[in-house]
Amino acid sequence: MKQNTSGYLLALLAVVIWSGNFVVARAVADMIPPWQCNFWRWFTAFVTILPFAWRHLREDWPALRRHWRFVVVMSLLGVTLMNTFFYKAGQSTESLNMALIAPTAPIIILIFSRLLYGEAITPRRLLGMLVVATGIVILVSRGDMERLAALRFAPGDLWSLGGAASFGLYSLFMRHRGTDLSVFGFSAATFGLGALFCVPPVLAEMCWLPPVQWEPAVIIGVLYAGVGCSLS
Repeated sequence: MKQNTSGYLLALLAVVIWSGNFVVARAVADMIPPWQCNFWRWFTAFVTILPFAWRHLREDWPALRRHWRFVVVMSLLGVTLMNTFFYKAGQSTESLNMALIAPTAPIIILIFSRLLYGEAITPRRLLGMLVVATGIVILVSRGDMERLAALRFAPGDLWSLGGAASFGLYSLFMRHRGTDLSVFGFSAATFGLGALFCVPPVLAEMCWLPPVQWEPAVIIGVLYAGVGCSLS
């Protein structure tokens, strides 16, 4: 019983920490462009995890080479794209909106599992989808149907939906991670590759957009996302 309770509490703590990423996305939106924010977040995460993962990376190297296509896809979905979409969303929508759209990921997972793998949407799964959808509607409307009818979506909400879709696909494809890839080795590889894939758009932002305002809020936000959200 104590082990179950500890597991639930740790899972709840992880969700609370992850939720802070939406606050960071909104708070630093005007001070650092989305691609640069995402790059520095995952570069921080990679540097932080590397001392603990170096041995696993060396041991997993043959497996990483065998499964390189899988590792590349997961790096793009879970690191490069997902969080950039959320940081882009922070430029034009509220952190609450992003936090409300993110829970649509389970619905997206069920839809893609049906489309990609032909898995049946069982009554139990359908009930779960309805519960999630109902919860989102209640939170957004606050129980007022007139408020729901007057709801208008900002462009950032579509970016948030793109982030939720990326997370849904990432979660769905995780079933293909072989047992020959350790958690530390796989995480470090995807962190590093995901940050590397951000470099071309980061260079474009540096050429076309104003320089980053490295204020304390930006530094704290990047560290919080890179260490707290990425490693929890």
